[in-house]
This record gives sequence, structure tokens and C-alpha cells, in this order.
Amino acid sequence: LWKTHREIIAYSESGYDNKTWKLPLSWEDVQKIDVYQIKTDGLLLKSKNINVLKDGCLILSLIPDEGISIVPSGVNPENEEHPTPSGKVTFIGTDTETKGNWQKKYGSEGYVIPGTGENIQDDLKISSINGETQVWEKQTKDIQALKNPVGEDNIASLRSHPLHEIIDIQFNDDKEHELAIYFLDWDRKERWTVIDFIDSKTRKVLHSYNLTDYSQGIYLKYKISGSVQCRISNVYTQRYKKSPDSGFSGIFIGGPVKSE
Repeated sequence: LWKTHREIIAYSESGYDNKTWKLPLSWEDVQKIDVYQIKTDGLLLKSKNINVLKDGCLILSLIPDEGISIVPSGVNPENEEHPTPSGKVTFIGTDTETKGNWQKKYGSEGYVIPGTGENIQDDLKISSINGETQVWEKQTKDIQALKNPVGEDNIASLRSHPLHEIIDIQFNDDKEHELAIYFLDWDRKERWTVIDFIDSKTRKVLHSYNLTDYSQGIYLKYKISGSVQCRISNVYTQRYKKSPDSGFSGIFIGGPVKSE
């Protein structure tokens, strides 16, 4: 993440011949790649101008115990350029009192609630990568579940992934906006989540938060401008195998919703 160019690291303990790999969507404009061997004293060019297949796939062969760096053709993998940051994030604090009654404090400039939709202003773009939506309860009186903006009851839902759920947030103005993300371990699976805000250009981590014990619901509050990514990571290790996935239950922009 400290590098500005696209890069994929591949390794094989036993090696393989002519194996096909699907490149990620962020590489869809790449037609050729260069491959460097990762050595103890740096990188060594292995292959240059390898064609990417029309379906976005790449054919690789690795010798046993070989690690390689894959970059778009012509990119210097040791480039240390430092671009201008694209966004700014300031952590304000947490809120465990509001629970599902979000409209009294958040969402005047828009919201995203998995399972019920979104309503955001034209100068803001929010998109989620990797995750899938799961709805625990479409209609519930549980106060931890979020108030459904299109119904009378609350909705208990989550957009999550077993590894990473990534949210792209892009404000197209020069203003600083309030943003709150609601996290809820509604089915009490003892989820363990790490939330990182990352600058979209420099790839530097702007803020990180370690979150556990949130079955009662918690908002993380920020002030944000520009373009950033929020990476929500599930902590699942050999020592802690309880957390099934991690994700968000709601994103809210702006302060309290004004009553008509």
C-alpha cells in the first residue's frame, strides 16, 4: 500500500507450469505486464511485455520457492514517487447511544443502508467492493437495528465479506463533510473488525480503528473531504476463529435529518 503503482505479488512453494490467473478489475486497461523475481537484494527482471489475454487472464509459470512482482509493462517497480493526497480524514469519536435511531443525529446529506437502498447527493459517490448484502430481519422492533427510511419498522442488515469489504468514498467538492458508519454484530457472532481509512492516491492509511464487542451497535464518526477508501477487515486467525465476516450496517453523511 505504500507504493503508488499497481502491483501483484505471487509466490509458490512447489512451483507450477502455465497456470491461468484472472487479473482484478482494476487491471482491465492493462494489456502487457512485466515480471520481476523477488530476491534478497532487490528485484530482478524475469520477463518483459507478457501479453494479457482478452478475457483479462494471465498465464504464469513459477519455479519452486519463487516469489515474483507483477506490474503493468513499463512501470518501474521501485519507483518512490509521492503524489498529492486525494483526501483527508479526521476521526471524531464513537457513538453507542443512538443505536438504530439514526435520523436524530445523522444522514441529512444522504445515507446507504444495505437491504433498503441509498439516498445520496449528486456531489458524492459511494460504491462498495467485494461484499454482499445479508438481511437478518427485514422488519424488527430491535432498537439496535436501523430505522428503515421507507417503512415504520427497523431493518437489521449488513454488507460484508469474509476478508475485506472496501468502500470508495468520493466527495466532488472542496468541503469537509461529517460521515458516520454504523457497525452491528446483530446475530452476536463475536465479530472482530479493523477499519482503515486510506488515501485513494497515496495508499497511505489515514486512520485505523480496532473494533470488538459491538452487538449493541456503534457509530464511528469522521470528518472527510476528497477521495478516500474505507477498508473493513475481518480478523480471523488460528487463535481466533469466531468472526465469520466483517462489514457495515449503514453509512450516513451529514448531521441530523431536519423534520418537515
